Amino acid sequence: MVRRLPVRFLLVLLAAAFAPVARGQIAPSSEDLLGAGSLGARVSGTLSYRDAGAGARGPVSVTPVVVPLTRSPLAEYAALPPLKSQEPLFTLLRFARQGKTHFLLDQSRPDLGLYDLLYIDRNRNLDFTDDGPALAGKNAHVETRDLDYTEFTNVALDLYFGKDVSERHQFTLYAWYPRGAPLEHLLMISSSWREGEIEIEGVAMRLALFDDDCDGIYAVEGCSWAMVKADEDPAALLSPEARVPASVPLRVNGVPYRVASVMQEGRLFELESETEAKTRAAERDLDPTRNEPLRPKSATQVAWSTDLEAALEQARAGGRPVFLLFTVDWSRGARLFESRSLGDREVVELLAHYTCVKVNPDLAPALSSRFAVQAYPTSFILDAQGRVLETLVGYREARTLAERLQARR
Repeated sequence: MVRRLPVRFLLVLLAAAFAPVARGQIAPSSEDLLGAGSLGARVSGTLSYRDAGAGARGPVSVTPVVVPLTRSPLAEYAALPPLKSQEPLFTLLRFARQGKTHFLLDQSRPDLGLYDLLYIDRNRNLDFTDDGPALAGKNAHVETRDLDYTEFTNVALDLYFGKDVSERHQFTLYAWYPRGAPLEHLLMISSSWREGEIEIEGVAMRLALFDDDCDGIYAVEGCSWAMVKADEDPAALLSPEARVPASVPLRVNGVPYRVASVMQEGRLFELESETEAKTRAAERDLDPTRNEPLRPKSATQVAWSTDLEAALEQARAGGRPVFLLFTVDWSRGARLFESRSLGDREVVELLAHYTCVKVNPDLAPALSSRFAVQAYPTSFILDAQGRVLETLVGYREARTLAERLQARR
């Protein structure tokens, strides 16, 4: 026998099912309630300009931006300064809402082959003679890489975001000179940021926003951020290890908050509390090792070569495949891949059947261009003739890498 529910009870159920969610709030699921007590809450604040100081590197972007160089003029320049080099280098960049800003590299001593004079067309009139003297770079020979290096540490521009609205932008440009090859690009990192205090969940917090893509625009995409309690050591705020992409939430009293919006010049921002499910997903993307199973580590290391052509000759002689890795030490994903996946016992045992080549793109830009490498780490499995059998972009956990190596050996 089926019992009929009272009409009054049915009306209560219908009212609950169709009740509107308050504007600006998120209807929490049972999973969301595990970690966030005030879903959809918003808080806004202001940030002030900070920089590392002229001539000092200080806190910078985590990942450098590649700035291509050309030996051909990029415009019909009105005037060039007296040049010492027979082959100056040119590039241009866009910052904030401004037009193109042109840069010119020259050599103080052409016999050294180092481009250590930087001219900037600051007023963007295509005249390099009316913007003040060239910036002098610092040259060094880095023994650990056996490479020459030039760095311009105090490059600063005033960026304009509208009438009477300007913002200082400071960045570092540097170059590694590849052996036996022309200089093809500079690397650029931001050395200015925005910083301020805000109260969240009843806690005074200090927040910093970093312009990682170094375009002078503060936006959720292209920026990273960090937060510490206001009474903690502010140096912790500037540690690269404390930063996450601005789209990734950080927790205050267990409640995750993400950067919801920020004005282009970075002065005004708004945070919004995020659901626990989305927060955990973002944290998993940020740390690909979070859910990896523990696996035995290798007692030995991979036998690496740095010369692809010599390695291919060796591979052809032995009929072996080639494992080619492009990696850099400034990429967290690349460091994790080398320490975890390439330190795994099964992976190292499988790579013993390969001829292994590790390439730093700073040392071999032409080889990186040849394989169209755009992210680090990027790995290729080649046959003995050098043909690409498989491409692996980004971090791969040891189990997945071992499966691919086993399939191609």
